[in-house]
Amino acid sequence: MVTKRCIILLVSEVLVNIIVAAILFVCVKPIAKHRILKTVELKPNSKGFETWLNPSTTITRGYHLFNITNPAEIVADPSTVKIHVQDTPPYVYNIKTKKNNVTWSNNNKKLDYEVERLFTRDKTKFNPSSVNDTGVFINVLRATVRALFERIPTEALTFAVGGEPIFKHGNAIEQLEGFTSEFFNTTVRDKIKRPNTEKSGFIYQNNGSRLYSISIKTDLAEKGQVNTFDNDLVDFKISSSSHYPFPVYDGLTYPPMLLDKPILNIFNSDFCAPVLLKFNKETTMFGTMRAHEYKIKLIDINNCTNPSDTSTCNEVDKLDVSKCVSTSLPEETIFLSKAHFYGSKDKVIEKMNIDGLKPSSDKHDSTVYFEPYTGTLLQATIRMQLNV
Repeated sequence: MVTKRCIILLVSEVLVNIIVAAILFVCVKPIAKHRILKTVELKPNSKGFETWLNPSTTITRGYHLFNITNPAEIVADPSTVKIHVQDTPPYVYNIKTKKNNVTWSNNNKKLDYEVERLFTRDKTKFNPSSVNDTGVFINVLRATVRALFERIPTEALTFAVGGEPIFKHGNAIEQLEGFTSEFFNTTVRDKIKRPNTEKSGFIYQNNGSRLYSISIKTDLAEKGQVNTFDNDLVDFKISSSSHYPFPVYDGLTYPPMLLDKPILNIFNSDFCAPVLLKFNKETTMFGTMRAHEYKIKLIDINNCTNPSDTSTCNEVDKLDVSKCVSTSLPEETIFLSKAHFYGSKDKVIEKMNIDGLKPSSDKHDSTVYFEPYTGTLLQATIRMQLNV
């Protein structure tokens, strides 16, 4: 009887503890949620605003170039020879994004700001000897040439245009940080509208200059959603929050409470197009911190089962971003894809007639990790590729 009584008392005690814990959970959960939301709200002079204005995260970007290893063969037989490419090592830069001319309006429910980026070589990850790397590279300059000459046959372009060969041996870092030539000075410079015009270079042309102005919503339920976007250098604008039939975030501001947000549409200002972040799984980071993993999807927003739900849109191998690079370029000149066309079908890659594309999930897929309650970006590995 004693043993039985002890068991009954023990079970009763456990049941009481469970009931108390359940009551505490129901009561504490709203309080915890309120405190979390209080720390991330966007209001003047708030902690959330200060964190938004001066984030503690460090952003690095590694650039790879495709080095064409058989240019002479391509020139000799451009219609049939397979192009051989090799990835350069990563050239790693730190990116400091500054939010300037920040103004509040509409009873602090609307936030306008301008974006400026400063690129600097990463002190530990940028190999100093990289400045001596050379190869045969194709960049935006060739795309401009194609536009100027209205896509004349490839055979004519591969030899020379304006006295400058298409497959030109050059310095890898100069392709990023800036180079010049007689052809660029006399023919191309006026065709690419960017803040910095003395040289051609993917990093150089925007480095340390105002890129665009943008307006976002600040209410917690809509935090980071784009109202307007304007870039004087490209023929693309967002004039209202109804520009797209779905909410789009600015890529620098994310909403809290992602537990009920399986998809996020992020506006990519570099390419004037939204990309889809789709929830993939729940995981842990930095020991025991809960995190939500999202995968990046390139989608055709004009081909959706439900136009207001981007998860119903067709996933595509590439996006045409020509007009966001230069208004003088014709459509279907420059495309954005995943690195090495990761996710594309084998037959699509084979049709490109390029040797050296070896897509794999660990090297070429893109993942983004958030703390789901605050919406804090913990880590992002974004691997994208520009194609001419």
